[in-house]
Amino acid sequence: MNRSNLKLLAALLAAAVAVFNFSCTDKETDADHPLLTVIPSVDIEFETKGIFAFSNGIPISTVFDVETNQGSWEVNKTEAWLHIDKVNDSFTLSADPNTTPTSRSDEVTVTSGKAAPVKIRVQQAAKLSTLTVFPSGLVTIAPEGGSDVKTFTVNTNEDEWSVVSSGESWLTINKLANKFTLSVTENLMDRARMAEITVSATNAIDVKIQITQEGHEYTVIDFNEMPVASTHGRYGDVHQLDLEFAQGDFVKVINVPNIDEWLIDLTFFDKIADGMFIFLPMDGRYSFRAYPKEKLFSVNPIDDDMQPDGSGGLWVKGTGVDRQQPFDPVNDGVGWATADRIPMARMSEKVNRMIFVGGVSMRSNAMMYYHYQDGDYAPSLDNISNGSPDLLWFWEDSRDFIFSGQLETGEIYELIVDTSAGRDNPVVTFKKK
Repeated sequence: MNRSNLKLLAALLAAAVAVFNFSCTDKETDADHPLLTVIPSVDIEFETKGIFAFSNGIPISTVFDVETNQGSWEVNKTEAWLHIDKVNDSFTLSADPNTTPTSRSDEVTVTSGKAAPVKIRVQQAAKLSTLTVFPSGLVTIAPEGGSDVKTFTVNTNEDEWSVVSSGESWLTINKLANKFTLSVTENLMDRARMAEITVSATNAIDVKIQITQEGHEYTVIDFNEMPVASTHGRYGDVHQLDLEFAQGDFVKVINVPNIDEWLIDLTFFDKIADGMFIFLPMDGRYSFRAYPKEKLFSVNPIDDDMQPDGSGGLWVKGTGVDRQQPFDPVNDGVGWATADRIPMARMSEKVNRMIFVGGVSMRSNAMMYYHYQDGDYAPSLDNISNGSPDLLWFWEDSRDFIFSGQLETGEIYELIVDTSAGRDNPVVTFKKK
């Protein structure tokens, strides 16, 4: 072999060694430098419902791509509420809705051979419980109250909600699907009363509603400003004040000594509390009277004579009947003197009424008759219709009528004279109220 051929062979051998050395160096690089990349490699936060995710407040995809030189790879998590869907060279994260009032977190770990694991921190926001009620804050209700007088609408993302009051007996809550109503009894007093309503949902902040029911406006009568109008042998001093009253007016008398011992004329008033009552007859001008000796409040109509068409007022005389205090043992009631007669209450244009208490302001077998204010006139017996023949009968050849039978002590009875057909054709009714 000549010298030039030897040089060529040596060059070929050197090249082969270089290629072999290069190939060995490349294999050592894969073994010594394992690679694992997850894109994007950022921590994420799911919103409460688990549908959308964010990274540093910016919306982000929940699909992650994996690159590695280690062949296979794995992805794992810990919490049951977080889910992984692995497909080919990627995986997708999803989360169940967070129904708790606290946030929660987990860590996703991606591994591949000898490559360093990639960790992704996953958080999910707490459920933000919402609860609103309309109307809310301060709610005012009129004195009259009523059934289902106020309606409230409830909006919440919780499954259950409740509503309770602070325990007042005058207020009732009626709970419906997403509403509730209030039923409120009438506030008969002259001052407001208050209650608190609390609406609650599972994890939401309670909503509190302040309920104020207004009191009625009262006509206030000061006993010290009622002059003595007359002095009666039986009743003593009669204090009187002439006033305009409307049916349903609320009346309050002040500065009366021992007001708790006073009675009211039930023909004209319903008692609310001591010295506080509701006026029952129709609108008109009346003399409000106080009888300190008898401890009685009453009224007399002013200029309310009955007209031929049946409109107007009526008066009563008799034995065994009286105002709302026990009978006068001497006269056995109001008596037959015109000056002592007692008025009926005109409830409407042509209906007059008087209230008696059995055994107190009326005894059994009492005898009485009614008459018009102008003189001492009453209709003839032939024209009177008896609406209560079992309790009431008329004295033959007389305008008097007698309450027959035994009255129940303490029970309330009412005498009603209906003159709708004219004052000469009345219907007289007596019944237990």
